[in-house]
Amino acid sequence: MSYDIDKDAEWYSEHQDELLQKYDGKIIAVRNGAVLAAGIDVADLASRVDLPVGEYLIQTCLFGNQANTVHIYTPGLVST
Repeated sequence: MSYDIDKDAEWYSEHQDELLQKYDGKIIAVRNGAVLAAGIDVADLASRVDLPVGEYLIQTCLFGNQANTVHIYTPGLVST
């Protein structure tokens, strides 16, 4: 059975208000409707979860649609 990230994204949306009370500003790992870990950045979070990346939802706990925005920084990578 493969992991369905869409179900966890929906679960996060449904529980966003209560999750914000506990994890505001942190990044959380969610799998099957449960928070596995919380961290200050993706590397910190991934080090706390005993699953490969892609087998759980990585979600930033922020108010409103801010939580659905992802910023990926790649120092040293330049595209022309």
